[in-house]
Amino acid sequence: MNWIQQNKSLAGIFGVMIAGAIGLGVWLFLAYSDYSSAMEEFTTASGSVTTLQSAKVFPSEKNVKVVEQRISDYRDKFAILRKVLLSPNLQEAIKPMAETEFQAKVKERTVAVKKRADAVGMKLPTNDFALGFEGYSNDLPPNASVAAELNVHLDVMEKLILALAEGGVNSLDSITRTKLAGEKSGTSSTATSGTTIPAGVSTEPVLDRYTIKCVFVCDQIPLQNVMNVLSNPAKMPHFLAVRLMRVENEKIEGTSKEEVKNLVRAVPAPAADPTKNPADAAPSTDSTAPLPPDAVAIMGGEMLKVYLEIDYIRFRQPVTDAAVQR
Repeated sequence: MNWIQQNKSLAGIFGVMIAGAIGLGVWLFLAYSDYSSAMEEFTTASGSVTTLQSAKVFPSEKNVKVVEQRISDYRDKFAILRKVLLSPNLQEAIKPMAETEFQAKVKERTVAVKKRADAVGMKLPTNDFALGFEGYSNDLPPNASVAAELNVHLDVMEKLILALAEGGVNSLDSITRTKLAGEKSGTSSTATSGTTIPAGVSTEPVLDRYTIKCVFVCDQIPLQNVMNVLSNPAKMPHFLAVRLMRVENEKIEGTSKEEVKNLVRAVPAPAADPTKNPADAAPSTDSTAPLPPDAVAIMGGEMLKVYLEIDYIRFRQPVTDAAVQR
């Protein structure tokens, strides 16, 4: 007691600290109690939700009507979406075409693409290049049905190669496409209205993917141009999805000191005026005169070698009178 009277200030500070510690302890206890209560409520609610989700719906007349209504609404929305995707504005329809007509079209489109590539300075793979349809320059498709399907894929390949050319690609090293099943079997590979779902298949297939693989060389800006075109429905009317892209720099290792010295030596010196004495030359005040280069680019101007895998997606017509075997 004497110490408290002799050290009133220090005793007051200790008192405040003790009171604060007690208050903080009480607050922590109350907060933990609230947290425990909230966790218990959450655990109970989560268990109830899990139980409801895993439990079977009682087959009462009311529940059956609700489920049937939801299924009907989902089916209607899916039908609307499918109708939009299959519209001629979004997906090119397959039109009848004879085998000889398709072969002539391949030759005609190949010549047009080669001319455009030459005009913009893009190199094509080989002299027998035919937009990925090299075999049909001399041979005919198996039948008219396959020729009609190939005609749509020919339009896709043509637009893709033209997008590379217009984007500023330097050279197209290679381009291949996934062949249709009908090219080997001689039968149409596209599911049409009136077909049935094969045995063992529980769901109706809604789309087909045809992969296109290409390798080309370009700079950074042309690569951006190509990717912008592929992702823009206004410029690329077909459903193309880039699945894989690998980019390799033309120059793997950095510029050496000797190469930098050679680049500096190659910079031309400013031309001297032959009418003036070099000793009397004064700094030029002509603001229009070109200044000598003060920097040399030693990296960043290399070409890029790009590998792309692109999926061409076609949506199928709805299946009618399907016998689904589960």
